[in-house]
Amino acid sequence: MKILFIFPNIIGYLENNYIMAEDDPGYYNGNFRLQSLSIPTVLAITPKDIEFEFVDHQIEKIPYDTDADLIAITMYTPNAADGYDIANKFRKIGKPVVIGGKHATILPEDVKQHCDCVFVGEAESGIWAEFLEDFRKGGIKNCKPYYRQDNDYYFDMEQLEPPRRDIWQKYKNKYSWLMPPLQLSKGCPAGCTMCTVPAMERTRLRVKPISVIEKELQTIKEDYVYLVDDNILMSKFTDKYLTELVALFKNYNKKMMLSITPTFLTNRQDSLKLLSTVCDEFYYIFNCFSGKQSIAKIVEEENRMFSDYDLPKRLRDYGVNIFGSMFMGYDWHDKSIFEKIVNYTIKSEFGACEFTIATPYPGTPMWKQMEAEGRILTKDWSKYNSGNVVFQPKNMTPEELYEGFLFCWKEYWKHNKTNHLIEKFGKFQDYNDNASL
Repeated sequence: MKILFIFPNIIGYLENNYIMAEDDPGYYNGNFRLQSLSIPTVLAITPKDIEFEFVDHQIEKIPYDTDADLIAITMYTPNAADGYDIANKFRKIGKPVVIGGKHATILPEDVKQHCDCVFVGEAESGIWAEFLEDFRKGGIKNCKPYYRQDNDYYFDMEQLEPPRRDIWQKYKNKYSWLMPPLQLSKGCPAGCTMCTVPAMERTRLRVKPISVIEKELQTIKEDYVYLVDDNILMSKFTDKYLTELVALFKNYNKKMMLSITPTFLTNRQDSLKLLSTVCDEFYYIFNCFSGKQSIAKIVEEENRMFSDYDLPKRLRDYGVNIFGSMFMGYDWHDKSIFEKIVNYTIKSEFGACEFTIATPYPGTPMWKQMEAEGRILTKDWSKYNSGNVVFQPKNMTPEELYEGFLFCWKEYWKHNKTNHLIEKFGKFQDYNDNASL
């Protein structure tokens, strides 16, 4: 039995916008392509006797002449349109297709139109193993249309096997940088307006034991690791846990790029300083807020953040570079937000920055609000990449929001002539490599 695993292509923020030349340092931030943990995670629980092939369509063409018995696609909303197209083409030539991932979990009926089976939930919950058993016994005709995770079931985090990161080696110099992702936890209770994590992994925060993290670090050859958990300063990550995590990174001589949201920084300054001993890069997700807060509370919090230049300075004093990520287009934003964002990022001396349009991804609090208010302008998933306006803004037109988005990219990178991410990690990908994919 052979399975072809496919990760579909994602359109970058600036991929269809020609406001920057390809040699502009900001262009890199608007189009970089990174590894996804989804397929490596599934492969970790796939029986060893099953032959497989892996294709990342961000980089490589799809082999429609494959001899695989099954096509398995994982997707989230930004690459769902490409995933649908790939699935449809394989089904036309008679190949069975199954689809999982966040998009499939959130919109299973939509996904089912393009495949034979849909996985709703986390593969580790047992739904992948159940499907494989059914498929081995009688092919796709013996399989259910939906494999759904039991909402009351939480798998044992101590039993998790390291994701098969070795599959990325075939693309060693094709991703934007060689910094494999590492996920410390599953689920999140914060309920941030644009976050799909609770819809996929639910709201209980489950932290991997340090022993499991160590097994993963043993499989990582690169010096830098990207921690994707931007909630790492929540109380569930205790001081003891973070101390052991830092010691582990030091023991394996690894550095981390840490994903962090200022909202969670209030009472963990000592922990922040501790993490900076093994982290000199922060992916700083600036104005991301919980949908559980009132608009008045969020506006107060955002205004406080825009006036706080001490935190970025303190991070620089710790020896940490800041890669900022700034959202625009929330209901409390008007056209003044664009200059406010640019002025803050320049004055705060971010080493690099990206700018994104607040986007109502399916399954998020923002999506539910926009759907209820009739403000979703399109369900063309190829537009859902945080670089297009897919909803009706409250205090400006869609065109004004889009022009403001481009203004932020141009103005920030007009002032910031260098990109420390390129200087530090190199620029591996030739952006023309996938032009014909």
